[in-house]
Amino acid sequence: MTSLGAPTSRAFRDAAIAFLGASVDAAVSDGR
Repeated sequence: MTSLGAPTSRAFRDAAIAFLGASVDAAVSDGR
């Protein structure tokens, strides 16, 4: 893995988690 690969994948993972978290929050809000 290149020195650029680790930070990039971590940023992508963090973004994905934030996106999923927002989706879950929206789903819960709509459900209630």
